[in-house]
Order: sequence, then structure tokens, then C-alpha cells
Amino acid sequence: MSVVSEADIQATFCATVVDEWIALGMTHAVICPGSRSTPLALALAARPEVQLHIRLDERSAAFVALGASRALAVPVPILVTSGTAAAELHAAVAEADLSGISLLVVTADRPAELHDVRAPQTLIQHGLFGDAVRAMIDPGVPVASTMAVWRSIAARAWLTARGGVVDPGPVHLNLQFREPLVGTPQPLPEGRPHGWRDEVRSSGMARAELHHVLQGTNRVLVVAGAGAPAELGTICAERQWPLLADPRSGLRTAGAVGLADPILRSEAAAAALCPEVIVVVGESWASKVLGQRIASWVRGGATLVHLSGRTALDDPLHLVHLRVACGDGAMVSVLEQCPAASDPSYRTSWLAADAAATAALTDALDGDPAMLNEVVAARLVAAAPFSALVVSSSMPIRDLEWFAPQIVAPMVWSNRGANGIDGVVSTAIGTTFATDGPVAVVVGDLAFLHDLTALVDGLGAEGGSLTVVVVDNGGGGIFSFLPQATAVDPSTFSALFQTARPIDHRAVVTGLGHMAISVTSGDALADALEESAARPGITVIHVPVPAPSSNVSLHDHLNAAVGAAVAAVL
Repeated sequence: MSVVSEADIQATFCATVVDEWIALGMTHAVICPGSRSTPLALALAARPEVQLHIRLDERSAAFVALGASRALAVPVPILVTSGTAAAELHAAVAEADLSGISLLVVTADRPAELHDVRAPQTLIQHGLFGDAVRAMIDPGVPVASTMAVWRSIAARAWLTARGGVVDPGPVHLNLQFREPLVGTPQPLPEGRPHGWRDEVRSSGMARAELHHVLQGTNRVLVVAGAGAPAELGTICAERQWPLLADPRSGLRTAGAVGLADPILRSEAAAAALCPEVIVVVGESWASKVLGQRIASWVRGGATLVHLSGRTALDDPLHLVHLRVACGDGAMVSVLEQCPAASDPSYRTSWLAADAAATAALTDALDGDPAMLNEVVAARLVAAAPFSALVVSSSMPIRDLEWFAPQIVAPMVWSNRGANGIDGVVSTAIGTTFATDGPVAVVVGDLAFLHDLTALVDGLGAEGGSLTVVVVDNGGGGIFSFLPQATAVDPSTFSALFQTARPIDHRAVVTGLGHMAISVTSGDALADALEESAARPGITVIHVPVPAPSSNVSLHDHLNAAVGAAVAAVL
């Protein structure tokens, strides 16, 4: 191949990278405007196979890419220019790292001669994200003599992000370009005739070890979190194992226990339902109560097993006896060959407790159609006809986890890796790219304001339907459940933790060109959710709810009602 200029070499390098990523499965890419990133931006734009999403705010854009990558189950590149644009990606990189999401973080950079001389938009981007990335690849300014390894560089970034030998996660590709930045791609170097080898993990001796642990055990409790295989519900039912299903597991349907948190707040229930073996599948729940009960059961003699599709340790309790990392197929095979419980009464007791808890909550909450609070909002969203649901960390995911026994949406996601409130609406926008049907996102008022720039570009030309439910309790409501609420004087607590922002949410939303409505009753919210699910574009539903102190009292009342109902059936 003959290249006539450095600009043409750069253009050919970028075209090769894009071609390799398309061969590996890339269909979407997120781009933020910038000059130094021009060569790769033009290469992406030249390929009709790739759907481009142009976003103004780099921080928001990174979460858009994160949401899309998680929903598509393949890496999605986020491309930004040099300088502080690259630094804006760090929050999403941290979330992708801890959640195991295959994000391709592509930062354009100035060449070496422009570093350390006060050139504009230049900072040290090599190693910018530390050990939060699975790999940091910095091939330098493209030159013709390295053409033979261009496809290898692209494939290594993609396959490392997707996961194989190591867990999926973010990969940082830092690409240096010199001016001029616009060139003409020349013929691309050929790829490997058989592609790249796909690494797969196996379960090893896990089957025999787990079989030994479960042999002769009747009180086996399965706790499913995000990342559990879809077959787990059937496996548990066939083996008479009670299944506690986190909303993010996709298994919170009939036959699973959805109200483990309020049930286990009762000491009597925790004692009556104590297991011999606990099998945690996937990620940990948000519920501190469930974690505390598992810890007490293990310290009392129960065995704790963790099955995961990731090799990263997920053991915040420091109590796991046996840990197995394998793919879904191997995990299903391991569980299907485990012995069933010979006595179904343990599962029957859990299901009876869940039915009693469900009835108690229904009596307490569903009798008044005008009632509207954070718990009612969570339950109504859970019952609404969405294809996917994104839930903010903090109170929204907890209210869904604690008080919504069944969830209509087959996919529920929450950024529970780093547990931040960054980029939640942006994550939901990215989720719409890969979801066939309407998507909803539930955020508190502060998380909504934190990611307001997500609404600047909205859904873009891609279209779709996104409902943003803003549960407005006037500030950081979750802090009212923490010791700070009573340990700090009220004025200081309000200033430091509740941080209310009296902003007209509807005015802000309509000013950015989207539909906004407010609801003041449960019936009105249910109607608004159904209507917005059928409406294209972004609809923001503002849900004013009582102050956080009232929410604490409500939770205490509901937990007491559940405790009394469960005690009557155990």
C-alpha cells in the first residue's frame, strides 16, 4: 500500500480500526464533537453499518455508551477529543469497571511533541483512568510501518472490553493524531483469515464441589442478583429451592420471593427461615437487611456459595465458602446436576411468607387511589408496560427492591457498580438504543438535576420512547434513613445532606423541548405511565411526594405490617 501523507496514514489507521470493530460486532458508537478526534469520527461516519449518537456533554455521553453497551451486550465506543473532555469520562469508567460493562473508551490525544509545552487541550491521558480499565492501549501516532498490527490493536481493545480471560469492563484506547487531521483512507490491511480466538471460561471442578455441599441438604436458599441466568427460576422450582429475586435479576415473577427485605426485618421470620446453604447467583442486592441476615446465618453455621459470570470477587461480607466463576451455560449445567431438596416445606414457608407480605402491602397501599408516595410510585412503575427499566441508585432501587414483589419489565438495570447517581438518565437513553419497546427510568429529583444535560440531545435521531419518572421529595431523601438524620442538628442536616433545590422541573423540561407532566395521585401516575409508554420521544413525569421524614414513617409502618402478617403464617 502506498500512502502519500501522514494525514492519509491516520485516516487509513482509523478506517482499519472501525472495519475491525464492525467485523467483531460493533453496531453503535457515541461521539462528542471535537477537533483532535476528527480522524476516527470521520471513519465512523463513513460506515453505514454503525449508528452514530452525537452528544454534547462528555460525562453524559459516556453513560449513554455505558447504557447501550449493557443493553446490547457488546462494547460500544465513546469517542472524545483531548484534554478535559477525556477527564469527563471517569465516572462512567468507574461504573463500567465495577459493573463489568464492556465500554470502549476512546480518547484522542496530542502527539508527544505537544506535551509538557503548555499546548492547549493537552493533559497526561496515558493512564488517566488508573486501574479502573482492563487495558490501557496507547499506540502512538499511526505510521505506515506499524500497519500490520493495526487490526490486532483494534481487536485486542474490543475483545478485552468484552471479556474472556478477564471480566468484561472498560478499555482505554488513547489515540494520538497530528495535524492535518483530515485525510483520505487508502486500501486497508487484510485481517486474519479465521478472525480472533474467543476465550471462554469453564467451571472446572465446581460441579463436583457444589454437588458435595448440597448433598443431603433440604434448606437451600438461592439469592439471585443481576447477572443470574434466565433458567434459574425453573431450576429452583424443580429442586424445591426458594428463590429470592432481586429486581435486576429479571426473575422477579410468580414463583420467586420478591419481598425478602421487609420479611427479614422480623427476627422471628429470620429465625424460622434460616437456611443450611445459601447460594448467591450474580451480584449482591442493595438490601443491607438481607446482607446482615446472610451474615448472621453464616456465622451460625450456614454455608455460603457464590456463582458468578465474573471472576471479580463479590464478597462484601467476607464470608463466601465456595466461589465459582463461569459463563451462563456452565452455571446452568452446574445447577441442573445438583440434588433436589427431598422436603419441599422450606420453599413452601418462604412462598407463604411472601404471599402474606404481598397481601399486607396491598392492604396498606392500594386501598386509596389518591395515595402517592415513594413506595406507591415504585410499585406503579413496576406494574407499568415497559420493555426495560433503569432505576437510580439511592432510594428508587431500594423501594423497588423492598416493596415491588413482581415487575412487568423483563429487564431492570441500575448502576450499582459504583452506586453513584451520575448519568442515570443518560444511561437510560443508551438503553433505548438496544431495546425494542418503551423504556422507563426512575430518578430522584437530585439525580435528575445532576444529569440534566442528557435532555439537551434527548433521544436524538434514533427515536424511541423514554419515560423519565422524577420522584421529587425535595432533596436527598435516603439520608433520612441514616444515623446523620438524628445525630446532626436539623438545620445543618438540611444544608449538608438534603440539599433541596426548589426548581420548576416542568419548566426546565419543556424549555429543552420535551413533554413534562405532573401527577398528584396514584391513579394519575398509573395513567401517565401507560400513556407515556405508548408515546414516542421523552416524557418526564414529575411526581411530588411527601418529605423524607414522612417516607421514613411510611417505611416503618409498612415493615411493621409485613412483620405481623408473616408471623401469622410461619
